[in-house]
Parts: sequence; structure tokens; C-alpha cells
Amino acid sequence: MKRELIDDKYKWDIKDIYETEDDFYSDLKAVSKKLDFSKYRGKLNNAETIYTMYKELESVVLILEKLSVYAMMKRDENAGNSKALELEDAVDNAFLKFSANTTFITTELSSLSEETLLSIKADKRMVDYNREIDGILRYKPHVLSEECETILAKAGKVLGGYREVFSILNNVDFNFPTIKFDGKKLKLTHANYSLCLQNTDRKVRKAAYKKYYEAFKSVLNTITAIYRGNLSKDVYVAKVRKFDSALDKALFSEEVDKKVYESLLSSVNKNLPVLHEYVKYRKEYNKFNKLYMYDMYFPMFEGADIALDYEDAYNLVKEGLKPLGDDYISLLTR
Repeated sequence: MKRELIDDKYKWDIKDIYETEDDFYSDLKAVSKKLDFSKYRGKLNNAETIYTMYKELESVVLILEKLSVYAMMKRDENAGNSKALELEDAVDNAFLKFSANTTFITTELSSLSEETLLSIKADKRMVDYNREIDGILRYKPHVLSEECETILAKAGKVLGGYREVFSILNNVDFNFPTIKFDGKKLKLTHANYSLCLQNTDRKVRKAAYKKYYEAFKSVLNTITAIYRGNLSKDVYVAKVRKFDSALDKALFSEEVDKKVYESLLSSVNKNLPVLHEYVKYRKEYNKFNKLYMYDMYFPMFEGADIALDYEDAYNLVKEGLKPLGDDYISLLTR
């Protein structure tokens, strides 16, 4: 079904963010005049100046984020809409300019001693920006010269392009196959593919699985090139930032200790026999000579599946979450 044929009550209303695209561009034009923070250059060495700078920085970021959310949601309505991509590009360019103009802030603050940064953090005016100071303290060993930081900031669009390329391939240009379903032709999408794997008819599951991955296989070289490029980018940035590996950089950014990551892998591997036992049971219970990936998701017992109209599902979710209180339900409903 085309999006324009769906009832408006089932679609988000991004007019709550900007009534029109003219309003979007009006905000973009206004914030574009506020991206220069050079007046703070060489002065970030005391709590008062740093507080004032962060307040101004925050006001700009809030508008940029608002613009970004609007553009992103507009694109998500239709990833092939060139007008929506224009909005997103406009915001990206503003963000890149903002990043390039503010790299000196990180380098200047990082040059301060830990003692000075902690004393600035202790200032009562900085209570809303303690997190920022903590980040400066953590990143100190990985901050580069201002020139290098500016180069990296300006390269942000290039370095982040792999995700965008794959998204367009996966959501716009992907050649979705068709299968026979209930005597009719069904065009597989990412959404109804997962529903097909839950179908109790093994022929439907097998056809969906094979056709779906054959379509991916037809663009495997492209996907591989995107993936390799993204990996190379991660390794490059990790080395430039003086991390031991891309994994270390990724975990550092998420503030996750490497021991947590290793413990997770260890726990998963240690408990694989439980998964193998379940898979064996699933095969035997369904009397399959061989179990395939497309046999892993359909419900084995009658009455285990649930299908509701949207309004009924909506009310069921609200009823189930009532114990969390009226404030929660009010926010959920909104």
C-alpha cells in the first residue's frame, strides 16, 4: 500500500516539529549564522567562560538536533524521496560546519590539567555540563592537534558515508523478489519476510528464505565492498585516535569495559549446549529429517501466534502496561 493511501491516524505528524518546510529552512538559515564560536578561542581556561560557551553551544545543538530529527523522519517516510535527502544533506552540512568550527574547544579543554578540569567541574554553575567535562577527561589521551581534529571533522560526511550507501541499497534499490502465498503473488519486503518465516507452511518459509537471500546474493559484491570500506574506515580512525584496535575505540565510545564484551562472548559460548538442545528438540518435535534456518521461527504449538487489528493491539499494550502508572500511560499514549 502506498503511504498516501494510509489513514493519517496511523502516521506520525512531524508538523509538531515544523509546520512546513519553509519553517525548517527558516530555522536552518538562522542557526547557520550562529556556528562561529571563534570568540572563545584561547579563552577556555576558567569556569565562567566555559559555562557561557557551553550555554551557547547547547542552544545551537538543540536547533541542529531538531532540524536533524525532522529531516531524518521525512526521509524515513520514503528513502527514495530526493526532496527529503536534500533536507538531510542541508542539516549534515550545517553539522559539519559546526563540528569544524568547534574542534578547538576540545583541543583547548584537553590541554588543561586534570586538576584544573576537576576544579571547573566542581563549580556549581557547571552542574549541567559535568558530563561534558568527564568526556574531556576520558578523551584526553585520544585528542589530536587542532589542525588534525578539524580535518577529521570536515571528513565526517565522507567517513560516515558507508552506512548511508548501504541504507539506500537495502531500502530503495533492493530488488525485492516475489513468492506464491495463499495462491497469490506476494512481493517480499524486509517486514513481511519475517512474517513468512513464522508461517506454519514449510513451503512458504522455504520459498521466502531462498528468494530473499538470492536477492541479497545478487548484490553480494556491492555489500562486501561497502562492508570492507566501513571496516577500513573504523581501523583507520582507531589508529589515528591512538587506540589499540577498532574494537577498543568502539567500546570506549560506548563506555563499555572490554571485560564486559569478553564476558558476554564467553557466556554465550558456554551456554551454546542449551541452544543446541533446543534446536535438536525443535527438529525432533516437528519430525524433520533436517532442520534449516527457515524452520527456526514458526510457532510449534497451536494458539501461540497472535494477530490483532491495530486498534485492538494498541489497547492491549496500554492495558498490559497500566501497572506502570498514569504518567507512563499518558506519555505512551501521546
